[in-house]
Amino acid sequence: MKGKKVIVTGGAGFIGSHLCERLVKEGAEVVVIDDLRSGSKENLESVLSDITFIHSSTLDIKKCEAAFANAEIVFHLAAVASVAESIEDPVFTHTVNVDGLVNVLELARQAKVKKIVFVSSAAVYGSDAPLPITEEEPFSPESPYALHKIIGEEYVSLYHRLFGLEVAILRFFNVYGPRQKPDSHYAGVISIFMDKAKHREPLSIEGSGEQTRDFIYVDDAINAMIRAAKVDTKKVVVNIGTGKQLSINELADSVNTAVDNTAGTSHIAGRVGSVRDSVADISKAKEILGWQPKISISEGIAELKKEYNLK
Repeated sequence: MKGKKVIVTGGAGFIGSHLCERLVKEGAEVVVIDDLRSGSKENLESVLSDITFIHSSTLDIKKCEAAFANAEIVFHLAAVASVAESIEDPVFTHTVNVDGLVNVLELARQAKVKKIVFVSSAAVYGSDAPLPITEEEPFSPESPYALHKIIGEEYVSLYHRLFGLEVAILRFFNVYGPRQKPDSHYAGVISIFMDKAKHREPLSIEGSGEQTRDFIYVDDAINAMIRAAKVDTKKVVVNIGTGKQLSINELADSVNTAVDNTAGTSHIAGRVGSVRDSVADISKAKEILGWQPKISISEGIAELKKEYNLK
């Protein structure tokens, strides 16, 4: 990546800020486009002097246009990434998630960008896919957010076919790690659990807690994105997870044990639009990207203990 001009939309967010740190470390010329609706400049504090920051939504195509000149790679992360918010306000979230992406694709096409790395989601598969989930499973959206990701994948693929844009579509499973805020629409269950445990409160589990997820640490996700940008393929679609299934009950026990929280757990109503079980088949990512996850859930929780100042 050394010397390459790279654009990161949503670069001030949880995943985007970690990506920017890695890109700067690799010597890339980094341009971040972010409206700070959910992200924060504080997330970029360690690299803010080394990047170009454009305070803008991807919906403002005029404000973003100049940034694309001479760019070689675009990482598109900008989105309203909340299932709940997409159900509450499908029109607004569609505008950001779909129209914003089309703007980015058009600017990339006009600037002759070589490759776009599009962050999709395991939500595209829905609840009924056999486990572990392969990339060949049909789409089955259960929320507007999932549908937006499907539309996004189709648009990215269309620009590949029509205009020759190289594309990498990464279907992220449940990414967690530092800077994932526990008090926002976008909060992941691990950040919420860590915050509760820090305050010695019971961990609130939605539904029975027997629902399962595939939790991948943010550093492993970033490694996959970097590999996807570097790999010499015209188009790739891969799952990014660990291939390991963990129930929410098991996760809660792991967090409470790790931080010595004796408050236990409590159960609340389940969330509309949330899938029942999810675990990735990551064989394609291993084969095509030459990538595999390295950080276990216990190691990831240990890293988060540092952020939450827990011994």
